[in-house]
Amino acid sequence: MDNTKKQTTLDPFVEGGFLDAWITYISSAHPDIWKSSPNMVKAMGVTILSALSKTLIPFTKTIPCNIFLLIIGPGMTGKSTLLSYADDFNIPILSGTPEYLAQDLSEKKWGIITCDEIHAILKNVKRRGYMSEWPDLIKQAFYSQSLRMGRKTTQSVFLPKNSYYTCLVSATTDEDILK
Repeated sequence: MDNTKKQTTLDPFVEGGFLDAWITYISSAHPDIWKSSPNMVKAMGVTILSALSKTLIPFTKTIPCNIFLLIIGPGMTGKSTLLSYADDFNIPILSGTPEYLAQDLSEKKWGIITCDEIHAILKNVKRRGYMSEWPDLIKQAFYSQSLRMGRKTTQSVFLPKNSYYTCLVSATTDEDILK
C-alpha cells in the first residue's frame, strides 16, 4: 500500500484501509443497508474509526477529533443496526440519563455515546424532564470540557478537561426530527 496517499474525504477510499474493510464488512452482512444508504454506512465507519483512534492518545500524544453524527432517514433503513456495530470493535457504548452517562464516562474515559431515536430526548428536554441536562452534557463532552455532576444520594462525578474523549451517534426519522 502506498503510504503517501492521504484520505481527506469519504471518497475515494484508500484501498485496503479501514473504511474499505468497513464497507466490505457491511455490504456483505447487510447488502440492503449498503445499497440504500451508502453515505450513512460511510459516516458510521468514520465515527468508529475516530472512536478507535482515541486508544492511541497515550502513544501519539495527539488528540483526535470528536465526531457527532446524526443519522436521519426513513424507518427500517438500518440506522439502529449500524449503531450496534461499534460493539464489534470493543468500543465502549455509553448511553442513558445524564447522570449515568457522566458516571460511565468517568469510568471508561472514551467511547461512543449512542442515542437511537434522539427526538424522544429532545421532547423530554422541552418538558424539562429527567433528560433536560442531556444537551448541556453533550455540548461539554464534544469540547472535552470538565464535567461536574452533583448527586445527593451517591458519589458526585468530576472529569477534568481533556481527560475523556467521545463520539456521539444518534438516529431519527425525517418526520420525528421535525416534531
